[in-house]
Amino acid sequence: MRMIKKFLLNHPVHKKIVPYLDIIFLLRPTIFFSIWGVIVLGMISVNNHLNNVLLWNDELSMPVIFIFISLTLLISASFINILKDSDQKTDCLLIENNISLDGRKKIIKILFSISMIILVLFNWLLIIPLLCIYYIIGIGYNSKPIHWHSSPYRALMALTFVSFLLYAIGGLICYDSSLNNDKEIFIFKYSLHLLSYILSFISIISLIIVNDLKNDYSLINSVYDGKYNYFIFLVIPLVFLPTSLMLAWLNKDPILSTAVLVFLPFFIFSCFRKLNKDIIRSIRYPIFIINFFTFSYYPWFALCLLITYYLSKYYYWHRFNWHYPTFLVEDD
Repeated sequence: MRMIKKFLLNHPVHKKIVPYLDIIFLLRPTIFFSIWGVIVLGMISVNNHLNNVLLWNDELSMPVIFIFISLTLLISASFINILKDSDQKTDCLLIENNISLDGRKKIIKILFSISMIILVLFNWLLIIPLLCIYYIIGIGYNSKPIHWHSSPYRALMALTFVSFLLYAIGGLICYDSSLNNDKEIFIFKYSLHLLSYILSFISIISLIIVNDLKNDYSLINSVYDGKYNYFIFLVIPLVFLPTSLMLAWLNKDPILSTAVLVFLPFFIFSCFRKLNKDIIRSIRYPIFIINFFTFSYYPWFALCLLITYYLSKYYYWHRFNWHYPTFLVEDD
């Protein structure tokens, strides 16, 4: 085992291999830890309401596989589109500095086209919500009227709406009208589940915004990094998470109710101590915890995340000498 570990970490051959992975990591696979998770949660919610046998559902149809590929490609294209007109050096997470400007534009067109073709073939109902996500992330980032890069409040609203669309897309993937005899009750129950999850999503997004402002990243314009903003976004989870927990309890949702109980203390520490390490934990751990609980419903999802996780660690270590992704959070 030591020899294998030493080979994977230190052998010079990996430095020659990883440049060929630049195209893959231009798609930002680590972002999909959260995006895939939201979609899967929407799938679980609809299946529960349709009274399907769901626990340990290891069936994975070809349409679902192709739909997830399509979602991944189109959302990746939207992230690439954010900086497609810029030749500036960016964080190594973005990888743009390793691929030419013209190359990025071509990749966006290819990803967009492939995604649309797949959706037309397998589920055309998803085209409209996915185009909305593409517009919000890839175009609305720097363009009016959304221009959510200019304000943390606009960013919160934009990313919350994206979360809503992702959750709804998960529902549309699994919805079968032939199994639903009472649409009004279904809509009411699904809406309550949606609300409970959206409140938790907003809480995580709020900490992402705080982390961005405190550390002067590029997600939000740094002119808005006042202490007043920090306080608002740190307090939001303390209001929304207990409400989310209450709704999840009333909805008899074992995933969300258990998850919120587990990660709520991290948000409390973030609000009162305001340390970077607490804020980062409040972002990473809830995403991991919620994804982990979904494995009991869809075990195939674990395989997707594990492959993404270890391939990403391999790439970022040998490309940038950077331990990422990781659950370890360094002390301030």
